[in-house]
Amino acid sequence: MAAKVPIRAVFDGSTATGLAEFQSTEFIALAYGGLGASLSIGSAGQVLKVNSGADALEFGAVEAILNIDGMTDGSGITIADSDKFAASDGGTEKYVLASQIKTYAGS
Repeated sequence: MAAKVPIRAVFDGSTATGLAEFQSTEFIALAYGGLGASLSIGSAGQVLKVNSGADALEFGAVEAILNIDGMTDGSGITIADSDKFAASDGGTEKYVLASQIKTYAGS
């Protein structure tokens, strides 16, 4: 793969004065507004994200993200022992059951 410098098409009337053609293995470098990589379309359910080295883009699984501000009001619900609550255990997202919280709060 080779990084390319983009040239936009500029027209003078009906005559193109600048064109760019890229092959499927070529890409536009980050410094010129590109992705910095030649990417496929990914697979179903994947998202484009920054890799763990924070130096390139990659396709990966969708991470579960809780948006507390966007949730509906649940103050009128009846909490059952089998209801699940989200918890972050040292950076790993897990769920705990309401019965576990009840046991913890009662101790």
